[in-house]
Parts: sequence; structure tokens; C-alpha cells
Amino acid sequence: MQAFRIRRGDSERSVSDTSALLALASAGELRPTDEVQTADGWVAASTLPVLRGRFGGDDPWAAWSDVESVDAASLYKRMVDEPDELPVEALAAVGAPADASPVRVDAVVELDADALVPVDAAPVGVVQVPGPRVAGATAPTLPGAKEPLPLSAAARTPARALPPGEVGELIDFPRVPTRPAPVDLPMRPSRARVGPPPLVRTSRVVGMVVAGLLVVLVGYAYMRMTAFSRAGVSAPVAARTAPEAPAEVSPLVLLDAELRRSLPSTPRAVKQAGDLSDALLLELVSQKLAVESAEGLVTKWVGRLGDEPQSAEVRVRYTTNGDIGRELGAIALVVGRYKRFYRLQIPVFEVTELSSNGVTLIDAERAEAYYQARLSLQELLASISGK
Repeated sequence: MQAFRIRRGDSERSVSDTSALLALASAGELRPTDEVQTADGWVAASTLPVLRGRFGGDDPWAAWSDVESVDAASLYKRMVDEPDELPVEALAAVGAPADASPVRVDAVVELDADALVPVDAAPVGVVQVPGPRVAGATAPTLPGAKEPLPLSAAARTPARALPPGEVGELIDFPRVPTRPAPVDLPMRPSRARVGPPPLVRTSRVVGMVVAGLLVVLVGYAYMRMTAFSRAGVSAPVAARTAPEAPAEVSPLVLLDAELRRSLPSTPRAVKQAGDLSDALLLELVSQKLAVESAEGLVTKWVGRLGDEPQSAEVRVRYTTNGDIGRELGAIALVVGRYKRFYRLQIPVFEVTELSSNGVTLIDAERAEAYYQARLSLQELLASISGK
């Protein structure tokens, strides 16, 4: 048996014989584009005669090319001269496997007109090949071929006789059904198709627009008339009313505004010891005070790095220029600002005037309230007591 090698891309496989090759093609594992090694080299699987008709996309008429490749005259002569067995070429021409055994044929006889089967009586797609008309004998059946279909006597019709020595074959080609002739039917009068009514009517839209414009015009006229009537009534009243005298502003209010304008935009940073004292001294000097010292002693630091003041004691020493109220208000405003900004606890807030050596105690909570404008300067000065 002949072995075959199959190649697809970079992969190869082998089969032992033709039956295994046909089994691969029937199972779909062999593709028409696969290459099979033969005596002529590597060829496409779809070009091998043994695989004709095994693939889904094969040409159904490709088998006739194999029949045409066999010399009909020489094949017929061999069949007449050597009637003992059917040649291998005849087996390949009818689609038998290449390794099929020869089939014996008892006799080859001439065919008469009655041996032909009319095309109309044969099933669609079946090729009727006339066989020997011998009493009690049947036509040879090839391996894998179907049994001949029985024909009724009523289905037979006279057929054209073949000349002596001519091999005849009848092929039933698929018939194309013919369409019946068109019948002219009376045409019904077409009805004009009326479209759906519009969703919005133009007359209604125009009416709504006109009504809206009228409403706008009436409203505008009413507003104009109301404005003119109010102007005519209020003008004489305004003329008869005497201008009101401006209210007198307290000197402490003006002083409070002056002290707040002298403050810097933002408080200074307090990160370590001595920063609070420096910040208080600089801001008190900006208030035009004769400050000798401003001590801000931070007694407790908090925060992750210990750089946030929490509690402090404040002691300020200055020399007065005669305006005690202004000086105490400025000191309370500066200290209250830092207490609010750093949320300080100031249990000790002392102010010492050097010329009289007098000590004034100021409540830090009231100083903070004064900075927040929750307490007036007059109320702050009234709460301050000497020591």
C-alpha cells in the first residue's frame, strides 16, 4: 500500500494508505489547501484524483475530467478483448478508490433501443448507464455503488437507438423550472394616501404668539404708568422734607478704627521660644507706643513637632504719653489678636506704666472679644482695673 505524507504550514503527518487519507478528508481533518507528497512532489490535496468530490467546495463536474482523460476507444477494446475483469482505469473513471480490486464482467453485449431508459423516468441527479440485456442476468455493481432502481413498464417510452459499436450514456441535468406567463389582472384604482395630521397647527401657534405679545405690551404700559405716578407724588414730598443732620460719631469709635488700620495684614509666625515676644514688640511699636519690653513667655508647646504654642504669659512695659485709653486699647488689640490666631490660653496679662510704676491687669478673654468686635473699646476700657 502507498503511504502519504501531509504537510500544513510547518507541521507534517503521515497516513498508511488511501483509506486513511479518505477518512481524514471525510472527517474534515484534511483541507483542500493541505499539501500531499506524491511521485510528482508536493501537490494540493484538492488536485489528487482520489480526493475528488471529498471536499465541500469541489466542482461537481470535476469527475468528468477524469473520464475524458481515458481513451474511450482503447478502453472499450480492452473490455471486449479481455472480458474477464474490468480495468483499473474504468474503476477510477466511475469514482472507485485507487486500491479497489478488479471487478469481473461476464459479458459485454450490444445494446438495443429497449435497453435505454428514458430521462423522464429516471430520478433527478441519477445517470443511467445501459447494461447487458441477458435473461436472468443483472448489471455488474461496483464497490460502494447503489443498486439500480426498478422501473415500471408504464414509465418506458420509445428512445433513440444507438448505432452499433457506440457506447451511450444518458445524463439527467438539473432542470430549471419555467415561470408561468404573467396574467394581466385588472388594476384597482389607487387611493391617494393621506398623511397624518400635523402635531401642531400653525393657526394655534400664531394665536399664542400674538397673545403673548399683547400681554408683554400691557405689562410694559402698566409699569410705565406706575413709574410716572410714583414720580409725580414723591417729588413734592422730597422737596418739603428737610435734610437730616449727620449723627455724631463717638471719639472712641474713631480711635478703634485708627488702631485697627495700624495692624499688619497677618500675624507673625510663632514656632519657638522668643517668637511671641518679638511679634508683640514689633506690632506695639507700629501702634506708636513707647514700649520698653514686651514679654510673651510660652509655657506650653503642643503639636507633632512641638512648635505650636498653647499657653503663655504676657507682660508689657511702656511709658505713657498722656493718652491712657489709646495705649491700653492698642495693647489689648494686639494681644487679643495673637490669642485668637493661635488659640492661646493667657492666664497672666499685665501692663506696667513706667512713669507711675502702675500695673494694669487686662482680662485676655475680653481682649480677644474686643479684637473680634464683639466688645467695643468703651466696654473694654470700663472693664480694665488697676493693681
